[in-house]
Amino acid sequence: MGARVTWFDLGGFRAEWRNDISLLSDYGLKSEYYHPFTPQAHWFVAPRGLAMNQPFYLYNNNLTTIYRRSTVGGGIDVGYQFGSIGELRVGYEGAWQHFSRQSA
Repeated sequence: MGARVTWFDLGGFRAEWRNDISLLSDYGLKSEYYHPFTPQAHWFVAPRGLAMNQPFYLYNNNLTTIYRRSTVGGGIDVGYQFGSIGELRVGYEGAWQHFSRQSA
């Protein structure tokens, strides 16, 4: 189960703060702040952060073991928006991951 919460025009015209929340077997939070360079520009910057915890299944013909993958990280993109639905982004992302065994 998941949801997206978005605040519009926060910090400037056409700027957006997008937050994705997921619950149940996968749970976590992803957040991104989309901000155009100027109100009419197609160029934008979008820093983001995430904290997730997800199951990670290993198989050898049958299910061998289950791990939990915890991820914490962030990144930043610079991009160009084409119309209202297309984007081209270039960016960098870094994260820390930890795996913990759940079952054998």
